[in-house]
Amino acid sequence: MFGVLVCEDSKTGQSVTLKSFAGKICGKWVIDGWAPPLCGGPPEEIPSFAVFVEAVSKLTKKMEAQQAEGILKDAERTRTERSQMSREALVELSSHVRATNFRGENAALAEIHLRPNYVPVGTGDCCATKLIALAAAQGLRPKGIAEFFLGKRTRAGTRVEDSKFYDSCEARCQPVLGFMLCGLESSDATKNGELNRGASSIPSLGVIQNEREAGLALVRVNGFAMQRLSEALRDDPELARVAVSQCGYALRWASDRLRADPEIVSLAVSQSAGALRYASRELRNDPEVLVNFIKLGTTERVAEKRRASPKRMPP
Repeated sequence: MFGVLVCEDSKTGQSVTLKSFAGKICGKWVIDGWAPPLCGGPPEEIPSFAVFVEAVSKLTKKMEAQQAEGILKDAERTRTERSQMSREALVELSSHVRATNFRGENAALAEIHLRPNYVPVGTGDCCATKLIALAAAQGLRPKGIAEFFLGKRTRAGTRVEDSKFYDSCEARCQPVLGFMLCGLESSDATKNGELNRGASSIPSLGVIQNEREAGLALVRVNGFAMQRLSEALRDDPELARVAVSQCGYALRWASDRLRADPEIVSLAVSQSAGALRYASRELRNDPEVLVNFIKLGTTERVAEKRRASPKRMPP
């Protein structure tokens, strides 16, 4: 996968084009002129991660030897041990792979990923994350971005086609791009809609405009992204409605003012009955309002049970 990001130099106003590739190319992590990995170089050069890599390699050889000797139960136990070691290796790596946003804030992927207990393999290796990180580091303002696949399918059979554009992946890129885009402020160009509206690798962000639009795009995909947003955005009524409509429990991270808003709380409870616990004390102490919320929650629970129960064929 290859990516291109068109930027504007904030000092000179000149257009700057950045390019990147996903993962490695020709067996190399770093190539002059291309956006580098978020860890700055080959991951294998991180000492603590290299220890895990060596341990996983030894367990793999041990498992293969046991399989060859027909000791299948021992091989299965070794496989389980290797899987656990691999997960620990990924956690270690994600603590060293760091991203910088447009506010100048720097954090490890394990801290900013929307699912910190499960950071998928390859997070941070995609084109979009590498390009956004490089733009932030160089003080460039992103204007338009696109990713495309070029070449044959991978051995894993990835569902991509040669010379076609693709969005950023939901599991790896989108959960960290919210943090990485923080700090972008709208300009006259964005207000007038003068940005490149070509193929984009960021769904709902065909154009990178400002922090609020980035936040809206994220909560449409995952309401839990609310917890990663700034205090001002967590007090934005429109953004809160979108977040709780996607996941009612997002109410937990709304501002005190919005958790006391009957409309927003109703949306949250109708989506997730348990979200009622995050409503303001005043609303939970109002008998009339509370009855309405309970009715909404009960309706949601019944609907959930119907969705979960197996469908029966008519007699």
